[in-house]
Amino acid sequence: QFPKVEEAYAQEAWGDVASLPDELPSLEDLNHLREAAETKKKARKVLPYAEHDPSGRAKCKHSGEPIPKGSLRVALGQEVEFGGQTRVSPFLVLPSQVGEALQVPGIVPGREVDPLDLMEHLRTNSPDLDENDWTVLEAEIGSME
Repeated sequence: QFPKVEEAYAQEAWGDVASLPDELPSLEDLNHLREAAETKKKARKVLPYAEHDPSGRAKCKHSGEPIPKGSLRVALGQEVEFGGQTRVSPFLVLPSQVGEALQVPGIVPGREVDPLDLMEHLRTNSPDLDENDWTVLEAEIGSME
């Protein structure tokens, strides 16, 4: 869509408008906003993923236990019906609760992810974790068979 905006600016398409806004953003400002939005979209995490808890305020959605700041947590998916559509939103759990959480109806590893392939998807979607983190995760999550 941005090429159309550039074309409108080149043609000064707003010339026939009855009332202009007080301040029209420059094309450069609009381009910066577009780039920032694209960067934010690319940085969005894909379920399932694992990460270190950034704040220590979260609780495990399955057990209710607090997730300590800096400790590992796993984001599974929770299917929610909304307006005739099924959406999948993050469901944060402690690694030790992953197996039990996946037994709850509506809790899934991610969109079209087989539970047996969970660890593979976690590794793909969690590039910030190191090998020590993976050792801990694999021990706490255990076998999904």
